[in-house]
Amino acid sequence: MIAATVVAATLFARFTVLVPKEGMQSDFEAGYKRHLAWHAAQPDPWSWLGWTVMSGERFGTFIDATVDREATDFDAPVAPAEDAADNVKNVSPYAHIASTSIYQFRRDLGSVPTSSLKARLLTLVTVDVQPGAEARFESALRSKRLPGIVFELLNGGDVPRYLIFVPAQKMSEVATAPPDVPRDTARRVTVETVRFRSDLSYEPASK
Repeated sequence: MIAATVVAATLFARFTVLVPKEGMQSDFEAGYKRHLAWHAAQPDPWSWLGWTVMSGERFGTFIDATVDREATDFDAPVAPAEDAADNVKNVSPYAHIASTSIYQFRRDLGSVPTSSLKARLLTLVTVDVQPGAEARFESALRSKRLPGIVFELLNGGDVPRYLIFVPAQKMSEVATAPPDVPRDTARRVTVETVRFRSDLSYEPASK
């Protein structure tokens, strides 16, 4: 008897970067909570995760994402017109969207599940790879067995680009142990600390 081979589905994520307006951090967070309450009232079947950037040039920036999506999920978001209207009402007055992008989850390049995105702290490494060097970068990353979650940019920015999230529990971990990512194929490597915001995240109720 030949055992059946189980092939994991290709999954995707959408990341959006929001920059609170000057002096409106608290107003933004309150408005974003109201917007998440709108998602809960639908109820939205997608999860929404949020992080605040704690270091680097983007200090204070907010990142949200929905992960573990199938490609067809993006064809049917919950009430898109109403979602946009609520966003205009509760979020747009206090922040502007710097970018929104689609990524593929590269489970073959990292060694921890996407559930680890909810770690208290994470080191976020953004790697812009030299065009044509993607295969070498990916091979080197696999060999390192980095304890991170890896996403590859598909649409919405400069490619080839990879996001690598390495979870941590203490600031001393992210401050003293930068991730050992391949650099010889990179055009640019940016390392930031992000803090998971459970208060600015949404999980649908279990069925």
